[in-house]
Amino acid sequence: MENCNVVKNPIVPNTRLSKDDVGIKVDATMFKPVVGSLMYSPATQPNLMYDVSLINKFMSSATESHWFVAKQILRY
Repeated sequence: MENCNVVKNPIVPNTRLSKDDVGIKVDATMFKPVVGSLMYSPATQPNLMYDVSLINKFMSSATESHWFVAKQILRY
């Protein structure tokens, strides 16, 4: 993540995510700890509340698109 671009918003406005996203499934042992650690970030950054709750919905059926959104939030 050293070569990533800095963004003002962790999620692009009007981003639509769904459980029916067609794509490669992400390993749950990799996705769940990331989302779990993000659950504590709104305590210090309330602007992340919506973003974290959005990806939290997809912990059971995460795809690459959900993983990219989680990485964007981590970069923020």
